[in-house]
Amino acid sequence: MIPDINGVIALSPMHCVWSGLKGNKGLLDKKVTDISEFTWRGKDLPCMQAILKYTPGVWHLITQQQFDLKYMYERPLKNFREETAIQVENIQGDILFIYAEDDLMWPSKTAVKYMEERLKNKEFKYDVQEISYEKASHILVPLSPDALKMFKVERKYPEECKKSREDAFEKTVQWITSKK
Repeated sequence: MIPDINGVIALSPMHCVWSGLKGNKGLLDKKVTDISEFTWRGKDLPCMQAILKYTPGVWHLITQQQFDLKYMYERPLKNFREETAIQVENIQGDILFIYAEDDLMWPSKTAVKYMEERLKNKEFKYDVQEISYEKASHILVPLSPDALKMFKVERKYPEECKKSREDAFEKTVQWITSKK
């Protein structure tokens, strides 16, 4: 929709627009809105609405000892509304998808597969690359914040996850450099 953008790197992406969250007094204060997180030229984009319930999140923290919010998106996606899809076929350039195989924040692997199929069906004329990591969390940037500890995979395989984050960054830089 913006012709000056001639390539996209989608890191831990989703394939559709979601409703926003409101509340700023902390996590337990958050509520899902019924309006889009995004607008285009002053109009809300059609959006899916996540299911924000804290019981499953707390259950995952206790039983799995990790942060897991994927449940918020998986049930609504069973009734996916096509009009909420990001129109990736309108991108006027190459696309690079990067994601963790088991992203626990949202189903980015499923999202990438959907977008690749959509691009194929729309006969997308640009290059599409996909990079996935088995030992990685949702956070695929070369940082070492304490927040990484909320993911079991980061605690169990810290070196492998660090290498995945570094590799994702290196491949991103290579991809950008190759487009000059």
